[in-house]
Amino acid sequence: MSFEMLKTVYYSNLNSLINYGITFWGTSPHSKKIFRMQNNIVRILMGCRKEVSCTNLFRKLKILRLISQYILSLMMFIIKTKTNLQ
Repeated sequence: MSFEMLKTVYYSNLNSLINYGITFWGTSPHSKKIFRMQNNIVRILMGCRKEVSCTNLFRKLKILRLISQYILSLMMFIIKTKTNLQ
């Protein structure tokens, strides 16, 4: 499979599941497991060993980490509902 196809599979399967309701479950104890799973999948996509840090891999792939997705979704939620929050 080509690299772009693998990235498309990542976005269609894992990223869509992560983003679904992340505003509400982002601080749950299970988010640590999901973060580890996301790191492992990125390592597989890039063909790296388990010891390799994922920071640069996320940058190369231009993929947001779980915590960044959580912050982004919170900001978007606040922007969308700012009139109701006053």
